[in-house]
Amino acid sequence: MTIALSTLVGNDASASTFELDKAVIGATFPKVEDKNARKALAVALIAFWQNFNSRIPRISPSEEAWLQGEMASKDGSRIQRAAETRSGRLKLYRTTA
Repeated sequence: MTIALSTLVGNDASASTFELDKAVIGATFPKVEDKNARKALAVALIAFWQNFNSRIPRISPSEEAWLQGEMASKDGSRIQRAAETRSGRLKLYRTTA
């Protein structure tokens, strides 16, 4: 799948989610012109991402408070260490999924 996507959007690792989504939709559903078909596709994609997002574990309120405090720091190494923790990675996954 990665190889196929890289041929669609190039080898640019900074491709945005929108660009990747557009490439996947274009490859999977080329020129979906029917309004109802586009609507059904949108509903299916939303359901897929909601299901995906629901499987990412939540961090506890105390972990959230700790992480916010660390991220509010002006110390770059402290922010980086917090981002690399389990809590930091889960928070990132939840906000980008």
